[in-house]
Amino acid sequence: MIKIIDSEDYYLYLIDRVGLEGVEERAYSLLFHELYKTEFMWSNPMDENRALDGTDLRRQYTEETGEVLPEAGPCSMLEMFVALAIRCEEEFMRTGDDNNSRLWFWDIIYNLGLERYDDYRFNIVAVQRILKNVIFRRYSANGNGGMFPLRHATRDQREVEIWYQMSAWLQENYE
Repeated sequence: MIKIIDSEDYYLYLIDRVGLEGVEERAYSLLFHELYKTEFMWSNPMDENRALDGTDLRRQYTEETGEVLPEAGPCSMLEMFVALAIRCEEEFMRTGDDNNSRLWFWDIIYNLGLERYDDYRFNIVAVQRILKNVIFRRYSANGNGGMFPLRHATRDQREVEIWYQMSAWLQENYE
C-alpha cells in the first residue's frame, strides 16, 4: 500500500472534519494513519465519485488554510471515509453538523470491525486484510464484511456502488 500525501497538517484536518481530534485521535492514531496511507481503489465505475469526493477535501484544505499540499496522489481510505461521512450528513440528514459526520464516520468503522484496533490492540495485518476486503469487494452478498451490511439485501452488494449501499443501509437502520 502506498502513502498518499505527506502532510501531518492535512491528516489532522481530515480528523478534525469529522470531529475526531483529541482523545479519539490519540486512541486510534495507528488505525487512522493506516487509513491515511492506504489507497482507495474501486472496481465499480461509479465509485470513482467517492474517490473524487475524497480528493476534493484537498482543495477545501487549500482554500481554508492557504497551504498547498505536496503532489496529489490517489484518494486514501481515510479521505474516502471522511468525505462519505460528510456527504451522508449533507445529503441525507441535511444538518451540516460535523458532530453527526463524526457519527457516520464511526458507523463505517464499526461496520467494518475496525473499532477493535485501537492503539493498544492494533494489528496491521488484520487492518490491511479488512481494507483489502472492502477495496476488492471480498465481502458477502448482503454486505457483511463491507462498510454497509444489510439485514435484507435485495441485490448483491458487491455489485452495488458505495453510494447506494450507504443509502440502503441508512434506510434500513435510520428510518
